[in-house]
Amino acid sequence: MRPFRDIPIERKLLVAILATTALALLLSGLSFLVLDTVWFRQQLRRDLSALARIIAENSTAAVAFDDAKSAGETLTALRERPHVLAACIYRLDGSVLASYSPAGQTCPPPRAFGGLVLRGGRIEVFQTIALKDRPVGHLALLYDLGEIAERLRLYGLLVLAVLLISGAIAVRSSVRLRERIVAPIEELARDAAHVAETRDYTIRARKQSRDELGVLVESFNAMLFSIQSRDDDLRKALADREQALAQAKNARDQLEMITDTMASAVTRCGRDHRLIWASRQYSRWLNLPPGQIAGQPLAGVIGENAFAALRPFIDRVLAGERVEYEVEADFKTIGPRWIRGTYVPTRAANGEVDGWVAELSDITALKRAQADVVEINRQLQRLNSSLARSNEDLERFAYVASHDLQEPLRIVTTYSQLLIRTYGRELRGEAAAFIDNIVDGARRMQTLLADLLAYTGISAEIERPVENVDLNAALETAKSHLKAAIAESGAQIASDPLPSARGHEGHFVSLLQNLIGNAIKYRSADPPRIRIAAGRQGGEMRIEVSDNGIGIAPEYHQKIFVPFKRLHGRKIPGSGIGLAICQRVVERYGGRIWVESQVGAGSKFIFTLPEAAPPAREAASAGEAPHERAAL
Repeated sequence: MRPFRDIPIERKLLVAILATTALALLLSGLSFLVLDTVWFRQQLRRDLSALARIIAENSTAAVAFDDAKSAGETLTALRERPHVLAACIYRLDGSVLASYSPAGQTCPPPRAFGGLVLRGGRIEVFQTIALKDRPVGHLALLYDLGEIAERLRLYGLLVLAVLLISGAIAVRSSVRLRERIVAPIEELARDAAHVAETRDYTIRARKQSRDELGVLVESFNAMLFSIQSRDDDLRKALADREQALAQAKNARDQLEMITDTMASAVTRCGRDHRLIWASRQYSRWLNLPPGQIAGQPLAGVIGENAFAALRPFIDRVLAGERVEYEVEADFKTIGPRWIRGTYVPTRAANGEVDGWVAELSDITALKRAQADVVEINRQLQRLNSSLARSNEDLERFAYVASHDLQEPLRIVTTYSQLLIRTYGRELRGEAAAFIDNIVDGARRMQTLLADLLAYTGISAEIERPVENVDLNAALETAKSHLKAAIAESGAQIASDPLPSARGHEGHFVSLLQNLIGNAIKYRSADPPRIRIAAGRQGGEMRIEVSDNGIGIAPEYHQKIFVPFKRLHGRKIPGSGIGLAICQRVVERYGGRIWVESQVGAGSKFIFTLPEAAPPAREAASAGEAPHERAAL
């Protein structure tokens, strides 16, 4: 949509007429509505006051004789006023003698003095009922002010109709007026366009009136006469051209002196691709004498191969575009070179592009250095891939080893127990202690291998497709696995409703089981109180597991996620890999885990998971970056 200043004058006049007419009518209509509303309000107040006095006077006998029926008949006359919401006649003691309420409204309580009160779009009218100047009762009247809104709506529609009809009449009546004003302006515009196109300054515009437009035509003709006179003066100016050329030569010498001090090479070419001028730095760069450059075709100076590489940028600058580029070109005299160039179009007096100025820098050494950096990065990527394969092979070995070593340990444990049951009476002293140490060591080794198998098994299930896992069900499974520990410690576990996550259910059971088990294992003297809270933050699920345990010093907050890292030695049983499993599960599904804790103040383990977890393979790769992991 074009702005108002760009639309034709004929439309501008139409818009101005309509806008003026509409504004005047709108202001008149609004003034009428405002005055009518003020007048009607005053009239309504007087009318309601008079109505209340009439009803009070007609009810004097009924109140005096406590005749409720007569008083009710008097109030029934109000049904002719549909905006009366309620009316009541009160005795002097405040009790209701008679009432009228077609809309089920409640009368306002009586007042000892008369008057009108405006409340929430309604008017409450009070009138004292007197018999020979002695009050015998009170009248309360509730009136709806919706009548004002209806009257305002009706008159508003009337004003709108008048506005539309007046606008239509204004449009029809303005046609001839616009033609008389616009026609001379359009003729003047055509004359001006013809002069701009043909440069014929002998044309004169026709004056049709003596108003401002006539003055404009006279000024236009005077301007044409002045331009014609300047054409004559221009011929005289040609005589000064030689002096101007001398000054230009001096300026060119100054330019050559400046460009000789620049590290970049500078040239100027014409639209015919011929070199008009080149700096000495350009000739030194190409190993050519200056006499073999100026006036020569660019393709002949730099070679056809180099010209073909530069041709797309030349076409763009000749189209009027400033061009900056980097390209490798095979020059005729110096061979392959990377150059960084800037082309700026030059224009003739008529505004057309007649050539360009070029600034060129040799960046071959820089490009070679960049290529070396790219090759180094490629080698680093190969090394990273090799390292990733090595880590994968190591994890598979640990998985297989931890799985296969459990069978020999079961044999050691089984035969040690058989030895105790068979020869227990004969084994005394140190021999019995040795056997106990063997059994205890084998059991601890079995626990360690089971945890290591669980740790490495997280990555072993990458190929299995992920599914939606209800974390509430996973929590119940984890609690059932810890049922004995929960009962023995008297732990209390409270949880918010947990969301669903994408993954493998066993992983999330292990995650929650290890976090709850740690809270029970590292409890304080009080029974464990464990709270699981869930929420969303920044497009992620955030789950917090808080306890009232012994807490963790800040310097160990990172170390506790390292496998087999234990802060309390063997005083508290465990393999030291539980939190490492938690970290591995969370990172596999694109999340992160950390702890907030102080010694003696309990711990809060927090982990996040994406709203839509990435596929297992991608998430596992993202979570396997080499960094230190830890566990209690």
